[in-house]
Amino acid sequence: MFMFPSAMPFLCKHQSHPLLFLIFLLVLGACSNENNFYISTTGNDAWSGTLAEPNADSTDGPFASLERARQALRELKNTPDANAQYQVIIRAGDYILNDSFVLDSLDSGTEATPVIWSAAKGEQVRLIGGQSITGFTPIKDVEELARLPEIARSQVVVVDLSAQGITDLGEITPRGGPGLELFFKEERMQLSRWPNDGFVQIKEVPQTGSLVYAGDPPHVRHDRIVGRHYGRFNYSEDAPSRWTKTHQVILHGYWTWDWFDEFVKIDRIDPIKKEIWPAYGMSRYGYTKEQRFYAMNILEELDQPGEWYLDREVGMLYFWPPSPIEEGDVVVSLLEKPLLVMDNTSNITWEGISLAYSRGNAIEINGGKNAIITDCTVTLIGGTGVIIRGGFKHTVDSCDIHHIGGAGMEVNGGDRKSLTPGEHHITNNHIHHYSGWVRTYLGAINLNGVGNRIANNLIHDAPHTGILLNGNENIIEYNELHRLAQQTGDVGAFYIGRDWTQRGNVIRHNYFHDLEGPGLHGVMAVYLDDWASGTIIYGNIFYRSGRSVFVGSGRDNLIENNVFIECEPSVHFDVRGRSWAVYYFDKNNPLYVNTLFDRMEAMNYTQPPYSERYPELLNYYQDEPDLPKGNKVLRNVSYGGTWTNLIEGVDFKMVEYRDNLIADPVVATWERAVGAPQEVYANGDTLIARELDGNVIMQGNPGFMDLENLDFRLRKDSQAFKMGFKPIPVEKIGLKRASQ
Repeated sequence: MFMFPSAMPFLCKHQSHPLLFLIFLLVLGACSNENNFYISTTGNDAWSGTLAEPNADSTDGPFASLERARQALRELKNTPDANAQYQVIIRAGDYILNDSFVLDSLDSGTEATPVIWSAAKGEQVRLIGGQSITGFTPIKDVEELARLPEIARSQVVVVDLSAQGITDLGEITPRGGPGLELFFKEERMQLSRWPNDGFVQIKEVPQTGSLVYAGDPPHVRHDRIVGRHYGRFNYSEDAPSRWTKTHQVILHGYWTWDWFDEFVKIDRIDPIKKEIWPAYGMSRYGYTKEQRFYAMNILEELDQPGEWYLDREVGMLYFWPPSPIEEGDVVVSLLEKPLLVMDNTSNITWEGISLAYSRGNAIEINGGKNAIITDCTVTLIGGTGVIIRGGFKHTVDSCDIHHIGGAGMEVNGGDRKSLTPGEHHITNNHIHHYSGWVRTYLGAINLNGVGNRIANNLIHDAPHTGILLNGNENIIEYNELHRLAQQTGDVGAFYIGRDWTQRGNVIRHNYFHDLEGPGLHGVMAVYLDDWASGTIIYGNIFYRSGRSVFVGSGRDNLIENNVFIECEPSVHFDVRGRSWAVYYFDKNNPLYVNTLFDRMEAMNYTQPPYSERYPELLNYYQDEPDLPKGNKVLRNVSYGGTWTNLIEGVDFKMVEYRDNLIADPVVATWERAVGAPQEVYANGDTLIARELDGNVIMQGNPGFMDLENLDFRLRKDSQAFKMGFKPIPVEKIGLKRASQ
């Protein structure tokens, strides 16, 4: 029940008088109900909408549509009672949207009396952008049957989508959405693919022909510039030779880098030479020997339950159902637009709603202030769960976002040039199995801007990153992130990079654990890539999280009061600007790029507010900007792995290590100069002990409560506390929902 703020003193004062309290509740309920509207699948837009269900003679009852409730709210808000509380209560059921449901400034509430759109208590409400399909029949066409594997011929059924009014099948583009998708019993089905699991590798990339793409210099692999190709690549296996309608086949791969995937179409296949010629000749970074890919949407590969194939030329959909099809079991996604849009609205809350079965995004919030999305579920969509574009003080809280094609959320708030905060709050959300279509750079939360907070979210099971950040003075705290980077490499569970001016961000009291990173260069927990600077990493727990804090030549970063367990290493520093990435600083280098300097100038760093907030930037250009100066590693505890990795000429004078308790078998791996051999220093080595004077190197458990049961709190007698270590509030980490 939502109460008027003005009623709260009365309630507190009189709740000891039962009769007065009862009268108060009745009066409050009557007042509230005058401004409530109801929507139901059994409703009628000709009715008043003020009843929760149809009356006995079916002359009045709830509305049938969101649009009618929106109209009624607008009309009601034009009455003299302009300060009343307004609520739309949606009864159980599926509400099919053929277009976005849009609210604008006319639909706004006030801070004291927000407009609330909510599911009826205890009832499941879904806004869906798809359609149930029926009419599947066995395949009768002899040629089509011959294309199928023998095992599938008696199992696969077919339906004509155009006969059910479905003609827009969507497009599959290199980095776009999936177009039409198929769902069975509320699970996403797999486009028929080869191989059924995993990937195959590019056998070779021929280096003859008319030049199509010159590659991605200066990177070299297999004695050639990575990605360089001439419009084709070779495969090893025999399967592609049996495919027909190859122009409908979709290839998905990590074609050159394990941190970037793309979808490409086929122009032709030469089965004699075992060559695939992709349509348009290229992917963004070209093709590289031994990189991974697989193929989809091939009738000849429809060989197991749950797979399907779409012949886009004639609109026929082929499906091997995992179990007999019953009414309502099969749904296809149709809506390309977002399901719910709020344009420049203020003080609107959506509560307890599910959104599913669309090709595009679920919720988009554009501008405005104080939008609240709470206790909602987003699943089985092709795009991103929630997008916030600007505005002020929006909140996404206690939502479940899972099994979607795009990012969990994209959040933009605050102005970087003026350092004006956006104050968006992304809290207590459970985000998992996202980035299921495009696999890279679509995180659980992609955050851009200033002064926003991401807290107490549980993030797991994804192919690439968890939280991707661009901005200043954002707080990332009390989150748990695990089982990320499952398909990729050179990736961070948290990532920021390539901008000296993105400063003041705080990553504190998070739990990073069990990260994977099977691709090239592996996984990092906190990845400060390409000169990311001015970040505070405080009070986090890192367990089996790869290269846990990775500083890629950045400056002025503080790594303090963290716990590292079985990390490889706990902390990494390099000087890439004097090795492979020298072209960022050498203007005489033919590959020179001025990205870092352009981004400094774009923020007017010599003028307020940057010159006042970040005065250290004023001297960067004169102070060897390619070197990782000003970094501090203080009062951390590390156990069971490798403490630190220094490469490309970083030494222990360049980084301040102080008051750390180090109990790793390997204390340091050190590359004293670019190209020099890597030296390994074990625990007990006197040379490394001298280099790390001011720290304590020990063997054995540094004082954890219960390592076997992953209780990484430190006992009171741990030496770490004598060195200034502060207890980490582990009880505050993770989901903290009101229902818990």
